[in-house]
Amino acid sequence: MNFFSDTVARLKHELRVSKDGEVAVALGLSKTAFAERKRRGAFPEKELHALAMQRPDLGLDVHYILTGERIARFAEMGERLSGERRRLGMSTQYMAEAGGVTVEQQKSFERGQTQPPAEYLNRLVPHDVETHWILFGSEELDAVRDKKPPPYTPDVRNLIADYQLCSGEIKGVIKRIAKDGADRYRKAVADFKEKHGGSVVKVDMDAPEPDNPPNS
Repeated sequence: MNFFSDTVARLKHELRVSKDGEVAVALGLSKTAFAERKRRGAFPEKELHALAMQRPDLGLDVHYILTGERIARFAEMGERLSGERRRLGMSTQYMAEAGGVTVEQQKSFERGQTQPPAEYLNRLVPHDVETHWILFGSEELDAVRDKKPPPYTPDVRNLIADYQLCSGEIKGVIKRIAKDGADRYRKAVADFKEKHGGSVVKVDMDAPEPDNPPNS
């Protein structure tokens, strides 16, 4: 077996091309540089990963190109990635920016068309993304997640995602408005309890200053 020749053959199949020169162009190499790598048997793996990242529309299966083995779990990995993003209340754009990729690349990962590279996943770790679960899954963790309700409603998750994309100045304004509204709401509830007595159940937060919070 010749690793270089076999790998190039699989890449040609994925790219739907037939000539070494076309492969060289796709990988961003000159024909001379590609020929030298072929002579040394040094396949340009770094350039292949870069191509998959830059051209998600090609749907390159990097693992298959390098090993000859198809991974059926790409689709499952994409579903877990999408689920993790929603669980954390992140927009597609926010997770893409956090991972250092484009929105189209992010969508390609979630559709299971391309495998998320290690660099991308490493960038998501500081954002509390459970990358090990995304890669390998877990029946035990899947069961817990299926039973666990989402921490926020879709509206709240979208609000958080939008907030994360704001500048520091805008975030400061949002914080002040939210604190002011929450303080006024707490005061209204406290005044009602002092005037009428009894406990107060949770009320609709869309009504920040209820005149008559319901008694439990």
